[in-house]
Amino acid sequence: ELSKKHEQLRQLSRQILEAQENERRHIAVELHDEIGQLVTGLKLILERKPEDMSTVITEARAVTAELFQHLREMSLNLRPTTLDDFGLSAALDGLLKRFTKQTMITVNHNINPLDDQRFDKMIETTVFRVVQEALTNIARHAEVNIANVTMTVAPSHLQVSITDAGKGFDLKSKDQNISIGLSGMAERVNMAGGLFTLQSTPGKGTFILVEFELKTTE
Repeated sequence: ELSKKHEQLRQLSRQILEAQENERRHIAVELHDEIGQLVTGLKLILERKPEDMSTVITEARAVTAELFQHLREMSLNLRPTTLDDFGLSAALDGLLKRFTKQTMITVNHNINPLDDQRFDKMIETTVFRVVQEALTNIARHAEVNIANVTMTVAPSHLQVSITDAGKGFDLKSKDQNISIGLSGMAERVNMAGGLFTLQSTPGKGTFILVEFELKTTE
């Protein structure tokens, strides 16, 4: 039994490392393909010597604005300052709006107001990352136009569910992309002291539930 546990830990560690490398690869590609192209374009515009400099300035401003937008989106995906400054509710609201704008998938959400209430930073970060990863999986695999996110906060507990009525999958699937993402979510929740529940059936969608006992912080 001990040997089995050690092997599970080794596999999980390997999956986490693979997930980290995949994320770094994604960032590197985005920097090269998106940011790199915009910077190159801006350089070429500024090197031109047209008779009408106003044209150069107008084009440079447009490219610069697009560059700042891409950098902002990358920054928000990596770590939204809203999460640290204003808390979980505001950060999730921004996440859902960006997700719909980028994917055209409508997110029906029911997040009860938290006002100025804050929670343990690890719990806030974990909930945000799980919702972010679950929505990413929906966009990549579920083949749906609608997703659902519900968060319920009571004095003693917090529950978050993310559901879709899409393709679903076999829980014993050996698809590496799916297994790494799910293992990462489950490990995040477990390390933060919460409970992670996953249900999915091919052709009938996926249900994810995250639960935490709460201690409020100032």
